[in-house]
Amino acid sequence: MKYLVVFIVIFSGISSVFSIDMCTETSLDPCTCPSGSEQIKSSNNVFVCELCEAGKFQAEVGSGPCSFCTGKTKSSIVDIKCTDCVDSFITSRYNHKICLPCPWSIKEINYINLQHFKAVSTRIPYNSTKFYIDRDTCTTSSGPMIRIYDFLSQKTECSIGQYSEKQEDDTKNTVCVNCPFLKFNRDVSAESLCVNITECTRGTTDVSLSLLVAEARHEDTNCHNDIDALEINAGIYPILVDNVFFQFDQHRNSLIVGYKKCVQETPFINCDIAESCVDSFVISWETGNILLGELGCQKVCSAGFSLVQSTCQECQPGTSKMFSGNAGCTDCEAGKYNTVSKSVFCQECPDSHFSKTTTLCAPCCQTNTNYVAGSDCHQPDHYISKNMCLQNKNAINVIQCDQSTAAPAQHLTDFQWTVEGIKYCKRFAPSAVTCSTESYYDGT
Repeated sequence: MKYLVVFIVIFSGISSVFSIDMCTETSLDPCTCPSGSEQIKSSNNVFVCELCEAGKFQAEVGSGPCSFCTGKTKSSIVDIKCTDCVDSFITSRYNHKICLPCPWSIKEINYINLQHFKAVSTRIPYNSTKFYIDRDTCTTSSGPMIRIYDFLSQKTECSIGQYSEKQEDDTKNTVCVNCPFLKFNRDVSAESLCVNITECTRGTTDVSLSLLVAEARHEDTNCHNDIDALEINAGIYPILVDNVFFQFDQHRNSLIVGYKKCVQETPFINCDIAESCVDSFVISWETGNILLGELGCQKVCSAGFSLVQSTCQECQPGTSKMFSGNAGCTDCEAGKYNTVSKSVFCQECPDSHFSKTTTLCAPCCQTNTNYVAGSDCHQPDHYISKNMCLQNKNAINVIQCDQSTAAPAQHLTDFQWTVEGIKYCKRFAPSAVTCSTESYYDGT
């Protein structure tokens, strides 16, 4: 006798209704079941057809049992075959029953681990920088995954002199790139960063272990001055290797490999006088007129010479120029003088003298000394100050009498101061005192 039996199956909250044949026999002969089900014998010897559970399948009509899915496949209830899990995986906890999408982030890894695996492993931070998700392992897996962390691979650590590029998601391994020019990194890490070097400028060069290494530096610079000033002052110009060129304030990591005699002068300076010009490599380099590595010789006027109409000419008496260069000669300042050409400095006037001109120091005025008309100190309407002579060599040491006093007549052909200071400035002698034609009353 055959019966039509209706099965109501509930899985994952969704009800499904299946109609299959069920046979009731008094004998042990099996009956036929449709595909997607298998025949079982109940406790009261009733043969029934039961749907294949998720993870199993039955493709044939008959009495055979349902078979487990194999490989990376899955099946639902009453499936007649298993289907492949594409870009996904299966777990040992839900063996061949569902396909889980391959994760894209560490956060998903932790969630999947908690929800779909029997044994929960130690969680890793969401922002972990030590691991990345190997999606190839996920998509090419051949069977159930036992641990979700089998998808994780440790990131490559960048070597010294490299840094790790920032990746757009958690599925990328570290990409190591050499530190660019003017940066370095001495650490080995999966999240390395390059930092700025200390630049070697102002004429210095880098003599660290990374000498001549423009990229992938693993240490900071060691700035050193390798310019031989004695050679340069003698007109021997520095040469760099490989024809490289550097500005004065540019970072330099190239050593000077030799010196060469300067044989060509700049066309705009004439050096007719033998000692009028000097080599000016450092000055020209510092001011940007030449590059280090060029052999274009540079001249400037020597100390004691100035550039006048493209020619180095002597500083005249009463002027000086202390340093080499193309600046002009300057007049001696008050209290100083010189009497020769090509002077690099002016001399200070000796004691008891003042600078009458830039080329002459004259004696200070003194008391009890006769001064004739026309001399520097023939100034009867002034009084004398010795302190002024001692403290100030800039001018003659006499001061004009105040207007409230009557000064001696200017017509005197010669005279002398008998006293020092303002007390000299007295009115003319009273009538009771008779003075000679060329004398005056000094108030004493």
